[in-house]
Amino acid sequence: MNYIRTLDKVYKTLQKEEGFREEQGQNKLFVSFKAILDYLKEYEVGIPQNYYNHNISGVKDWFLKEHFNHVLGGNTQEFRGMVLSDFLFAQFNHPKEDYTYVVMVYYLGNPFYKDYLNKDVYEPIVFKFPIDTSFYEVLDEISLESSLINTQEIEINKQKYILIPRILSDKPFVFDIEQQELLDTLDLNILDKNNQNIKKLVNKNVDSI
Repeated sequence: MNYIRTLDKVYKTLQKEEGFREEQGQNKLFVSFKAILDYLKEYEVGIPQNYYNHNISGVKDWFLKEHFNHVLGGNTQEFRGMVLSDFLFAQFNHPKEDYTYVVMVYYLGNPFYKDYLNKDVYEPIVFKFPIDTSFYEVLDEISLESSLINTQEIEINKQKYILIPRILSDKPFVFDIEQQELLDTLDLNILDKNNQNIKKLVNKNVDSI
């Protein structure tokens, strides 16, 4: 069976739109589509040619026919993700294989089906991972491992920290440069007073972006 890969095509069509937003200075602390797709490229499996029709309906027909089991899903607007280009995603386990599949669709505008599936939507991209993979964790890995992430350095009481944007959260990771330790800002409310100061400065930096 022949498979149609769409990642490179989506990559090229996103370049102009996201490049414009980046030039305007919006969202200085962000994860670009380039960082995301470059990281995921090795996992792309493509869409069977007989289900390929340039939109999400063909992928849905494929997954229904093969009885894929839905695992998780969402979109970056819903999570208030720190990205320049929003996308929706859904993860499905294959009923007969030890693999899990993820379909990703970049879109512009409102994230409700009746609005965005009719226009301003890029072609879906399908990825394949080992069965025990959580796509939520994969997206956090991109923030922490990609060399293309826009980060920001801050200083508190002569201690330096790096803010690292997250794809599925509006609160970035905080990396303590001196201690070489990663602090998850989602847990800062239970940490000591100094980390509370970090939390305030992180919120101030993010809100000003």
